[in-house]
Amino acid sequence: MRNTATEAVMDPIRDHWYHELCKLPIAQGRCETVQVDAEDPLFILYTSGSTGKPKAILHSTAAIRVGTYVTLHDCFDVHDADRWWCTSDPGWITGHSYLVYGPLLQQRHRLHVTRNPTFPYPDRWWNLIERYGINAFYTAPRPSAPHALRRGLGAAHDLSSLRLLGGVGEPLNPEAWRWFHHVGLRPLPDHRHLVADRDQHVPDHDGALHAPEARRGGPAGVRPGGGRR
Repeated sequence: MRNTATEAVMDPIRDHWYHELCKLPIAQGRCETVQVDAEDPLFILYTSGSTGKPKAILHSTAAIRVGTYVTLHDCFDVHDADRWWCTSDPGWITGHSYLVYGPLLQQRHRLHVTRNPTFPYPDRWWNLIERYGINAFYTAPRPSAPHALRRGLGAAHDLSSLRLLGGVGEPLNPEAWRWFHHVGLRPLPDHRHLVADRDQHVPDHDGALHAPEARRGGPAGVRPGGGRR
């Protein structure tokens, strides 16, 4: 997609501009729904390779839809009137699941943002949460706590709309956990903000392994750095 005027090196066989593809006849008109079986393949997505050789994982039609619907419902407790924001890129399984399939299946209002979380200003994410009244915010601990969002930048913004924070990709280490609970959202009451710590990066294809269910009261009794059975 062309978001800037920067020149890009394009491979004419591999690379195409989205706006040009939309002008093709195949992109026009109605796209009819095709009925498929529950076990029919939906997509293949590779693991990142950060912990070993990348592995291709085949996701079936019913499994990914049921899984994302149930976890978005139970782990995040997203309501009809909520505004949901998952910061993951749609090219990763988290973005596939909670930026595309889950919100569409539940017909939720979602925010999709591109570009760096600290550009053009370091409090960009907090600014967007305030501007769009985000109620549930789902991101990775590494950019949110230790780096871009941890430095007290949220104090300058009205974050009263936030009801839930979610972490993904790895367990919240003690430092990030304390930030989520006691620093990131001050001066808002802590009891309003449940942390759904989804340590499911094994490699993020097997649902919520350690996620406290927000709909059932959230992470009661969770300690910094601890997991859930």
